[in-house]
Amino acid sequence: MTVHDDILAWSSDQSHWKRDALQRIIEKGGFDRTDTDELTAACRDAHGLSEDSAPDLTLLAAEHIPSRDQAGRKITLRSICETENVNALDSNQELLFAASGLTVVFGYNGSGKSGYGRILRRACRARSKGDPILPNVMGDATDEPASAVITHAVDDVDQSPAKWIDGQQSPDGLGSISFFDSDCASVHVRDKNDVAFIPFGLEILPTLGDLCRSIQAKLDAEKKRLESETPSFLRNQHATGDTKVGRTLANLNGSTKPDDLDVLASLNDDDLKRLKKLPIQLASDPKAEAIKTRVQGGRITTLSRSLAGAEKKTVRRGDHCH
Repeated sequence: MTVHDDILAWSSDQSHWKRDALQRIIEKGGFDRTDTDELTAACRDAHGLSEDSAPDLTLLAAEHIPSRDQAGRKITLRSICETENVNALDSNQELLFAASGLTVVFGYNGSGKSGYGRILRRACRARSKGDPILPNVMGDATDEPASAVITHAVDDVDQSPAKWIDGQQSPDGLGSISFFDSDCASVHVRDKNDVAFIPFGLEILPTLGDLCRSIQAKLDAEKKRLESETPSFLRNQHATGDTKVGRTLANLNGSTKPDDLDVLASLNDDDLKRLKKLPIQLASDPKAEAIKTRVQGGRITTLSRSLAGAEKKTVRRGDHCH
């Protein structure tokens, strides 16, 4: 079993959007902004939040796992040809690689050296995948991805030419070829690297963790925006407290019946009477009303004591008369 096989077995218990994320990471070697946006929509959809832009998911399966047949074998690049939408590269041009030794590619600025480098960066294994390859800026506009036909050899035996398409799974064997340039070197210099070398396949789960954090950041930003748009009355303690209205608003959802809301929003006769008294109560000075009430209470207490004393005297006189 390989690391990829273990990840495939582990993924069977994961949510569908995570399994799709693993498939993208294995095929592309990482993720981009489009992946983050689409998987955020898929995550929302998986939790019952309606999302029109949720993509069709492709779950990680055995056919997405790099072939085990190439393990421990000599993989050699042989040629790149039939390029399409790769900068200004001529589709009729072919770049050949020597069967052994070192192949040196040289030419004037703008002759296409970097274009071929971008193909290899995206098709092979690289610490820095870079951005999707752009078509010729001077040519006709197109939304089609970059592509090329790449030939490689296994143990010096030429394999059938395979078409590579930017953003899709690379042909078998190319994932065993490491690409390195100044941008890849910058990853080691600029980014934190606790491990100098990560065996093939072990970078998948950390990349999935990075993707999950990116999705969480998008969801947190959306939550903050929605909270800022919440009407002020919903933040009032009377609307969110432990009352019938508060409990209803706290559990408001698509299945809430409008008739129940109408009942809570309606005033009965007692409510209307209280509503009429509110302007008078609000217009009065609460402090003065409190003092007035205490004075009246004191007078009533004094009167009550006087009446009680008079009652006792009356009872005594009645006893003397008998």
